[in-house]
Amino acid sequence: MSLAELDAELSEYVEDLAAKWWWFLGFGMVSLLLGLWMLFWTDWRDDVDAVVSFYAIALLVWGTLRIIGGFVWYGEGKWWLMLSGGIAIALGIATLVWPDKSLLVVAGLVALWLMVSGAINIIAGLFQKREPRWVFVVWGGLALLLGIWAWNHEVLTLLVVIFAIGLGFLLSGIMEIVVAFQVKQLPENYRKARDEAYTQLNTLADLHAKGVLTDEDYARERAKVLIG
Repeated sequence: MSLAELDAELSEYVEDLAAKWWWFLGFGMVSLLLGLWMLFWTDWRDDVDAVVSFYAIALLVWGTLRIIGGFVWYGEGKWWLMLSGGIAIALGIATLVWPDKSLLVVAGLVALWLMVSGAINIIAGLFQKREPRWVFVVWGGLALLLGIWAWNHEVLTLLVVIFAIGLGFLLSGIMEIVVAFQVKQLPENYRKARDEAYTQLNTLADLHAKGVLTDEDYARERAKVLIG
C-alpha cells in the first residue's frame, strides 16, 4: 500500500470517527448529570427504596447508552463498550427484581460495577493503539480502586453508597466529555501530523539526494518518521 492510499484510508477513518463525537458528548453529559443528581440533589435520607430504584434505573440508562455506543463505534473499543453496558443492565435488572433494602446488597452491587467497569476500561486503554488511551486507564484505575475500597468496607452508610454511585457517574461523565472533544479534533490533529510527516520525509529525501544521508541512514530516519 502506497503512502497516498494509506493516507486516504486513514483520513476516511478519522473523519468517520470524528463524526460520532456527539455520542461521546451525549453519554458524558448523561453520566455527569446522573452523578450530580446523586451527589447533590437526592433526598436520600428519607427514602432508601427510592435511592435503590434510582440506582437501578441509572444503571439501565448507562448500560443502554453503552451498548448503543458499541453499535455506533467500530474498531477495538466496540466490544468493551457493549460488555460493560451489558453488565450494567444486568445489575440494574437484578436490583429491580430483588429490591432488598439492605445497604450491603447495594454496596456490593456498586463495588462490583465499579471494579468490573474499571478493569474493562484499563484493559481497553492498555491494548488500544489510538489515543487518548490515558483517559480510559485513568478512569478505569480510579473506578477499580473505588470499587475495591467499597467491597472491603461492607458496613457502608447510605451516604458513602450514594457518594460512590454519584462519583462513579461524575468521573465517567467528565472523562467521556474530554474524549468527545478530543475525538472531534481528530481530523485536524491528523492533518497536522500528516503534513509534518510529509515535510520531514521531503527533507530526508533531499538530504539523501544530495548525498548527506547514506542509504542506510535515510532508510532508518524514514522509518522513524513513518512509525512515529
